[in-house]
Amino acid sequence: MSRVDHEPPPSAQEAERAAKEADKRSRDAKLQEQDRQAFGKLLQGQKQAKDGARSAEKKQGEARAGEQKATSQTKGQEQADRAARMARGGALQHGRVMEQAKGFQGALESTQQRTQVGDQGRVQARDTGKQKDRVEHDDRKEAVTQKAQAKQDREADLAAVERRESARPNAAIDTSDRGGGGGGQPQDDGSAAAAALKAQKQLPDVKATAAAASVKQIPPELLEKLVSTVYLAVTEKGLKEFQIELKDGPLKGAFLKISADNGKVALKFSGVDAHTKNLIESSKGDLMRRLGKKGLTLARLDVA
Repeated sequence: MSRVDHEPPPSAQEAERAAKEADKRSRDAKLQEQDRQAFGKLLQGQKQAKDGARSAEKKQGEARAGEQKATSQTKGQEQADRAARMARGGALQHGRVMEQAKGFQGALESTQQRTQVGDQGRVQARDTGKQKDRVEHDDRKEAVTQKAQAKQDREADLAAVERRESARPNAAIDTSDRGGGGGGQPQDDGSAAAAALKAQKQLPDVKATAAAASVKQIPPELLEKLVSTVYLAVTEKGLKEFQIELKDGPLKGAFLKISADNGKVALKFSGVDAHTKNLIESSKGDLMRRLGKKGLTLARLDVA
């Protein structure tokens, strides 16, 4: 059989080709339809998902609004309850304040009464004391007046005796009695009175000397002031040698020279009398202790 015999006629080929193209178009249309359906389902699903989300969000918003409303109502109720409690507490507090005010008023009246009675007693005691002080003052004034008058009388008598004695020749060595009486005993011509008056005038100086001699050491407050001055100058200002003039207490008028070297100090007092020198030397131990408390050592103490 030849090739020509096996080939279909042209019309048959066209029909087959047309059938294939129709099948292809049918398949393509079916596929497109399937794609459209899938895309539509996708869009539908997305729409449903969005609608569900909106619905869920709406429900959540409604739930939050309901919770806020419930919370607001709860807070309002709590505030109302608190206001009611405060009102009840205010009424109770007001009642207690009124009771306390009544008690305080009663206590105040009682205190005022006691104070008035006490004031009357103090006024009477003060008046009595003033009267007593006035009497004592008058007595002291009278005693002082009498003492001054007696002193004037003694001085007038002594002056008269001295005038008489100064008018007599050799009065200072005359020891004979006058008129031959007295059994040979010398008469008191006023010399004893003069000596007594002189001793009385000198008595304040003697007392002052005794008071000065009774001081055995330098007063502690003066020592502490002196130690503080040395400490500040040596430790804080860093001075190695300086001199100060003492203007207080028993050391008034003296000069103090201070030398310092690595915490050791040497003190030299000058311009002092014998009594002040004894005071300084007797206070050496106390001065060393006070300097030691400040971290300083008294290496030497000289008194010139």
